[in-house]
Amino acid sequence: MKKHIPSGLLMAALAVLALAVACTSAASEPDADAPDGAAPNQHAIPATATMIGRVDLAAILADDAVADLLGALPSDGETPSSLEDALAMVQGETGIDPAQVTDIVLFATGSDEDGLGLILSGTLVLDELVAAVEGAQGKTATVEDVFGTDVYTFAPGASGEDDDFSLAALSDGRVVAGGTGAVRASVTVDAGEAQAVSGELVDRLDALGTPWLSLVADVTASDVGKLMGPDGMLGDDGPLGAFGGELPIDLSAFADVRTLSLALDRAGNDFIANAEIGFGTADGATRAAAMIDGFTSLFKAFVPDPTLLSFLDGLDVAATGADLSVDFTIATGEATKLVGNLLNIASQEIEFSLPDFQ
Repeated sequence: MKKHIPSGLLMAALAVLALAVACTSAASEPDADAPDGAAPNQHAIPATATMIGRVDLAAILADDAVADLLGALPSDGETPSSLEDALAMVQGETGIDPAQVTDIVLFATGSDEDGLGLILSGTLVLDELVAAVEGAQGKTATVEDVFGTDVYTFAPGASGEDDDFSLAALSDGRVVAGGTGAVRASVTVDAGEAQAVSGELVDRLDALGTPWLSLVADVTASDVGKLMGPDGMLGDDGPLGAFGGELPIDLSAFADVRTLSLALDRAGNDFIANAEIGFGTADGATRAAAMIDGFTSLFKAFVPDPTLLSFLDGLDVAATGADLSVDFTIATGEATKLVGNLLNIASQEIEFSLPDFQ
């Protein structure tokens, strides 16, 4: 059976690639050659970006605990069950070899895939990369000149499910990949024909330091509307919305989200995660905190083995005014056991009826 990465997961995999080692090389010193004094790994991000992020891919791929986590996944022939398997799948379907990527930055100028861009540093050579992607995708790229830079674009597949995907080389040798709109915008900034991102969004990202992964975003009412619309992730027909529809969980608590900051890292023998979510009102933050607390209580009620619940001791949720802070810590060994145990439970068909909470 051929292993396959669905298009949404493929974009997520590329997003991880694009968020990488920028945290170590693009910290806070301005580059004299970068427009408006922006940090070098940010200068090709357009001012219209509403989300920017970084991932230290080198540290993630070198960590044995990450390999152990992937090794805990079931080997079903369709999804990766090891780090090597996952990297091979990314290369096989995209043509991009993760081993050739060192530094990566992620940005988004909208809520669809056309606005998602990934800036990659490393040993990638654009001509070789285009040829590899053409081989992996079975498509020939079209070439467009954008302010003196060649932008290579791969059209959607016959099914029309995927958006255009583009590649280009920036003036400093990095490669920008992603949605065609995002790549064009990055090349335009790199050519000095548009402003680079700066100000509060960049300051929030820099304030997170240099964890494995960091991400900040400004969220609009339109973004929330798409997420909670019928086909959105939190909508009635979406994956999380459908889940919430089966349980007494009010996902609408997150309709008031306005800002997001996220950091994931390893500290000693622990994986640590922190999310800071800003709401439009204090009531929104309070309701979201109550929803998370309610979900964990429900989870405890349905997990048969109490030993599987110890990881919840590392979860801390607190609402202060219009801000919600979610912190989570788990030992690396416990995380590996937890993944294996939860997947084992999920693979079993368990029938139950929910009580009437009305």
